[in-house]
Amino acid sequence: MPEGIAECVAELQNGPIHYYRAGETGRPIVLLHGGGTDTAWLSWKKAIPALAPDYRVYAPDWPGHGGSKQYRGKATQEMLEGCLLQLLDAWGLQKATLVGLSMGASVAAGFTIGHPERVARLVLTDSGGLTERVQWHLLSYLLLKTPLFPQLTSMLMLNRPSIRYSLEKQFFKSRVPDLDEIVGEVYQELKAKKSIYSDWQLDEIGPRRLKTFHLPELGRIRCPTLVVNGSLDHLVPVEAAKLAAEKIPKAKFEVIAGCGHWPNREKPDEFNRILQAFLKETDADLPPA
Repeated sequence: MPEGIAECVAELQNGPIHYYRAGETGRPIVLLHGGGTDTAWLSWKKAIPALAPDYRVYAPDWPGHGGSKQYRGKATQEMLEGCLLQLLDAWGLQKATLVGLSMGASVAAGFTIGHPERVARLVLTDSGGLTERVQWHLLSYLLLKTPLFPQLTSMLMLNRPSIRYSLEKQFFKSRVPDLDEIVGEVYQELKAKKSIYSDWQLDEIGPRRLKTFHLPELGRIRCPTLVVNGSLDHLVPVEAAKLAAEKIPKAKFEVIAGCGHWPNREKPDEFNRILQAFLKETDADLPPA
């Protein structure tokens, strides 16, 4: 672990949550990773050191991911929002900036709608919960509900060539210099987790639509908000992200050109530049830290 970044554990009602902590001064920022085989370090290893000089950074592993696999219960949207509330209380944070990716962004959006008094700023990156359906929705639903299908596909993915192929086809749309490193980290997480799916992914898909659809409620978000999306993300189309930004009164919309669903790892320098510019622009609008 790089100097200045600590690994910690918060004991919550349903078990321990592992998280990374960095930075001693400034406003608190909570980084929320995505689903599947993602972890806090895998998603945010480039962002944590970039933010730590100016902010207090917290990056938890969601239940069932990374170092939080002993957490009990199914990590659904509702449960994850409750987990985030407990974490803010455990950290003594009355208000924080939430930065979420994919599943983490869906949780951040839902939490902000339900607990606006606890969120200073919101950053939604290629966010879940912005579309009612996924590609090939009915087929995806039937396959995921077929007994043993998730286990079988996870077993077939448990090798580096398959992981590399999936990342290059599903998540990345340009050359990623540290792809070998990412493949290795995903492999280790999949080996430990034994599933390419998170509870959230398996729970969200219904026969006709996804359970979580934030769009009708986004107008209730009043804090400064940044919506970021890869221009070539086919999991969360850029049109859906743009519409979401239009629904939020104080939202700024940024597109990362030639990028897929994981911009904080595909183009981390550009992502960090956009994120840090938004934070600097809005720092003055917030009460003193």
